[in-house]
Amino acid sequence: MKAIVCEMCTSHDVVKQGGFYVCQNCGTKYTVEDARKLMVEVAGKVDVSGSTVNVDTTDATKRSLENARRAMQKEDWDETEKYYNIVEANEPTNIEAIFYSAYAKAKQTLVNDDIYKREAVFTSFGKSISIIDDNFNVSKEAELRPMADKMAADVIGICGSQFVYTVTKDGYGNVKSSNSGSTYKLFSSIKGELIDSLLNIADKLKKNGNAAAAEHYADLAKAVFDSFTSTEQLYVNSIWNLEYSPNKLLAIANAYNGANNTKAAGLYRGLLADINKSYKGGISEKDAQAMKQKCNLVYAGLKSADPTFDVEAENKKLEEQMSQGVKQGKRSKAIALIIMLVFVFIAVFVIVGVSIGSCA
Repeated sequence: MKAIVCEMCTSHDVVKQGGFYVCQNCGTKYTVEDARKLMVEVAGKVDVSGSTVNVDTTDATKRSLENARRAMQKEDWDETEKYYNIVEANEPTNIEAIFYSAYAKAKQTLVNDDIYKREAVFTSFGKSISIIDDNFNVSKEAELRPMADKMAADVIGICGSQFVYTVTKDGYGNVKSSNSGSTYKLFSSIKGELIDSLLNIADKLKKNGNAAAAEHYADLAKAVFDSFTSTEQLYVNSIWNLEYSPNKLLAIANAYNGANNTKAAGLYRGLLADINKSYKGGISEKDAQAMKQKCNLVYAGLKSADPTFDVEAENKKLEEQMSQGVKQGKRSKAIALIIMLVFVFIAVFVIVGVSIGSCA
């Protein structure tokens, strides 16, 4: 059967009002002549009662989903994007369509050297990933789990893909610069977005009383975190070891807490070991205080996961290590200052000597 389909938003909800046909979804108005041109055959059941045309798009959505999956198997990313967009238009909360419509578009940008377009598309992709947890139906977790697994694998996969980038060479053919780092930064960004989304799903599942399922999503988040390459770490921010990595690992440990306390305790202890290592080379008082605050968060989580953990004893050890680390930091700073002054003195001595020699 035929129905009017809005050319602006593809809605079938078009109603005749005061001599015009008006889309009830986006408000676009059409003349009678224009409305005739928008009449198309639609799949599914059509309800023409009253003045509103309502279309059951279930069959069409199912076919579009099948077409999208087939196109993705063939790595036809343009068709994949097109069909997933149709599915998302009809089912706005479909997490498969939300993710893969953006994923397919991102894949297409990797073979184009337009870095600005790539950045725009990956930014949109990251935003799509960030709302996966909002649209994740915890009551259908078992049904959605394989798709979540695939999303995690495909994010890791796309970040390992080859991509086109621009290099600048000098007159001898030597590479002077490259913009490949911009893409590695995009890769690290979408991994971070997916980790956050997976951890939010784990939190929703724990609150819903499904701790066993929550562990699985914490596992996925940990797998994505472990996939960060050394190159990607460089582009997360300049303090991967001091801030980004500990924060993500603490969030993952918190997701395990109450779902698998053994895994949670292992991560908490690993974090404490990493923090303790950082004191040995010396540290400023400001950084020491920031690390102490981080340790207190870890202590709270570890005590929850392992009631035998002695917070008081660990705090005492931390105070001693922090004090030694600050002292070492001050010594290192003083030594560096002395070395710098020696070099300045030598430089001045040489300059004066040269000046005297030239005058003679």
